[in-house]
Amino acid sequence: MRILGIDEAGRGPAIGPMIMAGVLYDEKMDEALTKMGIRDSKRLTSNRRESLEMRIKKNVERYWIVEIPVSLIDRKNLNTLEIESTASIINEADADRVFLDAPVAGSGIDKYIKKLREIARKETAITAENHADDIYPCVSAASILAKVERDRIIKKLQERYGDFGSGYPGDDKTRKFIPEWHKFPDIVRKRWSPVREAMVRRGRIMILGEKDTGKTELARQLVNIGIDKGMEVGVLDLDPGQSHIGKPGTLGFGIACRKIRRLEQITPLVAYSIFSLSPNGCEERILQGIERMMERIPQVDLLIVDTSGYTKNMDFKKEKIRLVNPDSVVFLERKNELEFLKKGLELRIYSVPVYEGVRKKSDRKRKVFRKKMGG
Repeated sequence: MRILGIDEAGRGPAIGPMIMAGVLYDEKMDEALTKMGIRDSKRLTSNRRESLEMRIKKNVERYWIVEIPVSLIDRKNLNTLEIESTASIINEADADRVFLDAPVAGSGIDKYIKKLREIARKETAITAENHADDIYPCVSAASILAKVERDRIIKKLQERYGDFGSGYPGDDKTRKFIPEWHKFPDIVRKRWSPVREAMVRRGRIMILGEKDTGKTELARQLVNIGIDKGMEVGVLDLDPGQSHIGKPGTLGFGIACRKIRRLEQITPLVAYSIFSLSPNGCEERILQGIERMMERIPQVDLLIVDTSGYTKNMDFKKEKIRLVNPDSVVFLERKNELEFLKKGLELRIYSVPVYEGVRKKSDRKRKVFRKKMGG
């Protein structure tokens, strides 16, 4: 019987890619691999893994190495990416049985296998377990190939960007490197919580992006991180059409007294009426409102500035940035569509890809929300 073992390396780090690996061989090879010293890669030294890697590649029928880059990890669900890569290996391998290390636990394993079967074309028997890399030699072998390949990639990245450690949040070198991640956008996972935490410093953070890019959700996350850090956190909502702080058609400011699930939980303290739900045609009125709001709002440790998705007038956006005078700006982008706004900015710039899981609001939902907020 031909068996296939699949495992990954680099699921949890905040820096670098994730590597999926698969090994295919006749099950009679299990005993030979065990005698060879094959075991979970985490139980082996770096030198021992490298030595075993060559022996594995020489002795198995076939092997696969799949790199999942940071650019994909930032945009897509990690479980989905792992399922897609696993399915592609299964389809190529044509094994009689597959063993893999499940990235989920409990009842989630059955759901994971079900989704995997929906993508994989082969009707192969699948065994997915937690810690399978410590139970099945084929999965242990795959874990070694994945770990060694990721280590090679990390070493090359360190030669280019400096010694950032392993890339895992618990690593001291990685923790020191992450606060400067905006200088190295290609290698750091922008959606990871340690990276979000690194964004939050005392001062003003402005969030810019087109409609349905996740600006308000990011604002909520940054508010809660600031609260956890013991800061007094204020939110300035500059989206009159979908105002979360105050009534529709207004610019609003409030202070978060505790961690929140929605921005509308923040009580408005200062408001400025625009008398319009759309910035289009009201640019001067909005800019005047921002100037007045910046004069009136109290000093706080951290000010989160949420904005509208109106991006047709880039000069209008630039003037907004000038009036707010932020310490850092987060650009939520799909394809560098806000590049014009970054030119000439002498402050911290965080370019964050838009996550495909962001929920899009229909016009109906927007109307319902405005009605709920009193508009």
